[in-house]
Amino acid sequence: MAVSTTSSSPTITSSALPAGPRRQPGMPLVVALVVLAAIPMLGIDLFGLDVARTTELAVVTVALGVAIAWLLAETIAPHAPKVAWIGLALLVGLAVWAGLSLLWTTTPAASWLWVNRALSYALVVLLAFTCGASSARPAERLGIGLAGATTFTAFCAIAGRVLPAVFDQGENVARLAGPLGDPAALGLLCAMGIPLALSVATDITRATAWRLGALSAAWLQLVVLLLAASRGAVVALLLGIAVLAWLRLSGAALVTWFAAAVLAAAPAFGLALTRDGLGVNGTPEDIRVDDGLVLLAVLVAGLIALLAIGWALLLLERRDPEPRRVPSPTARRVAMVLATIAALVVIGLAAASDGGVRGALERLQDDVIDDPPVELTQPDRFGTPNADRRWDLWQEAAGMLSDKPVEGFGMGSFPSEHLRYRSAPFPAADAKSQPMTLLAEGGAIGTALGTGAILALLIAAIMRVRALVDGRERTLAAALVGGGSAWVLAGAWQTTLLQPGVTVPALLMLATAAAIAPDADLLRRRRALGLTDPGEPARVLALLAGVLALAALALSIVLPARAELKARAALAVPATASEPAKDTAALNAAVASKLDPLSAEGPIAEATVAIRRARLAQAREFALQAVDREPDNPAAWTVLAEVARAQADRAGFTTAAERALTLNPLGEEAKRLATDAAAFEAPPAGSPTATGTPLTPEQDAVVEGGQSIPTPTPSTPDNTTPGADQPTAPTPDTGGEDTSPIAPITPIQP
Repeated sequence: MAVSTTSSSPTITSSALPAGPRRQPGMPLVVALVVLAAIPMLGIDLFGLDVARTTELAVVTVALGVAIAWLLAETIAPHAPKVAWIGLALLVGLAVWAGLSLLWTTTPAASWLWVNRALSYALVVLLAFTCGASSARPAERLGIGLAGATTFTAFCAIAGRVLPAVFDQGENVARLAGPLGDPAALGLLCAMGIPLALSVATDITRATAWRLGALSAAWLQLVVLLLAASRGAVVALLLGIAVLAWLRLSGAALVTWFAAAVLAAAPAFGLALTRDGLGVNGTPEDIRVDDGLVLLAVLVAGLIALLAIGWALLLLERRDPEPRRVPSPTARRVAMVLATIAALVVIGLAAASDGGVRGALERLQDDVIDDPPVELTQPDRFGTPNADRRWDLWQEAAGMLSDKPVEGFGMGSFPSEHLRYRSAPFPAADAKSQPMTLLAEGGAIGTALGTGAILALLIAAIMRVRALVDGRERTLAAALVGGGSAWVLAGAWQTTLLQPGVTVPALLMLATAAAIAPDADLLRRRRALGLTDPGEPARVLALLAGVLALAALALSIVLPARAELKARAALAVPATASEPAKDTAALNAAVASKLDPLSAEGPIAEATVAIRRARLAQAREFALQAVDREPDNPAAWTVLAEVARAQADRAGFTTAAERALTLNPLGEEAKRLATDAAAFEAPPAGSPTATGTPLTPEQDAVVEGGQSIPTPTPSTPDNTTPGADQPTAPTPDTGGEDTSPIAPITPIQP
């Protein structure tokens, strides 16, 4: 009997699948990603590197291990929807754009750091894609792991406040900064971790110990968030909880348990507002120790009360095997009525105020724009709308955008350009807004790439979670998206991409949620189709190419970092040191200059050491090299001015000092140099700089003819830390362009 068959693609049945578990566990990868996120959270720095570069090297190391596992195993493979891959591609495009900005940027070293940063973030996203597609219950495991990491970070932060004599964090400021060193970043990290803890606390399928422990974790992070005095973190937290409730299709339990945490955390925050040792900067240690013990007692009492409330909620909770997930029509109508009433009340109060609605808006504008800054490190800043001078920084960024709307000034250039555009002598490393910083540095193209990457990952994560069936995995996946949403929203008033302590966990949250496999047998089906055969030639070649690329990225991270360390070591040697010590300092400075040819820190260090060794001819050459590498860096012109003054080149000193003042009109050091230069009365024709020629070595004879040689110590434009008011990276090599001292130009005003 003839049997007819139809031509179709082969169907893979369960019997055709290879034997083994339904999903491969992938637990080592989850642990590695949690540790990777904990490194910047806890402020861990290794091998003399800073936290950011330590994190980047850790990302490269984990990526190398996953690449080897991908070659040798059948169960490791990245997978994500197309929207998520678009986000990854845009992130790589941001790295490429940062590299292209070397052609016009005023800070090439900072732009190169942005290349490393963007590529590292892209690797984090790729690792999260692999975790989401290759691990069993990736959202649950990664979510609980990240919740534990954020809780431990919060514990380390509060420990330095309750026991300052034991856990000395080296700070005497009221706002809690913790291991991250930044109150805003610490508050945002807690805002990202609280939805994870609440999702476990409100999961009725979990044991009582788990739920009460998760509630305690949410309470501790809320206390730290309030003591960090970050208003933006409070707003981000509310959004994260709202997104969690939306994706879980239930919000009543979240509101109840969150209210319990708020009630237990309120006494600690109130105490911080009333005790000098907790809410006032510069308080003596004995007062801080006493008030810390009082805070510890309040925290213990609050924790006991919280556990009692949680136990009561557990007793009152209805153990319905199929709890209602969709709000009833009546509940929706009540919510709409309450929202309408609240809106009418707000409008009525505004209309009844002095000047009506228009007067209220004008007063709000005055508060936001003209309100003077308060102490940014004290909790009472909650009542000051413009405490961080964000409006001023946004105006500066808008001015930069209007000057270069398409390409921007180059990635990482805001700290340098800020010196010329600022209207008040406040330090700033960024525009206090992710979009505004990107607009100023990367222009429209860089902003589109960076913002597009973030939004694509967020959209992909939301779409994936909405497609999941109800259960623990969806609950934790919704919490991951809630924490990631808090990070995305906080970018409106924080430059979050500059903070790896919050960016790395946020990218892990969004990318892992986006990559959760919709089919439990996805990997086994891929194995049956031969898509994950280990050891095939194409995979070997891909691994070799990946290893070479990762090695190049590691060198790109390490070499500039080592150059910074060498330059700082050279500058640390005082002018009164012995000759062998000065020789070592000169060697370190020379090594720094060669390790990072884009940075001017090496030549500046070489010039400084040469001045201290009374070798003014060499100092002049190094100072001119620094100016050549970054013509718009006031620090380079400051060194050149010091060399000219040491050589008694009055006109050269005047020209360099005026150029430094032009680049940093409000800098104290630049104004001091300009004042000193104005005291000289030398004819313009008496200096080689007046005719456009560089300073010549023959000028050393002016002061080296048996007279004592002054050895001033060049200083930076302002006495600020790197990354604040002072530019953290040099400006580009102009490729042979004449960078000798020029006539002063009119300062650019914002």
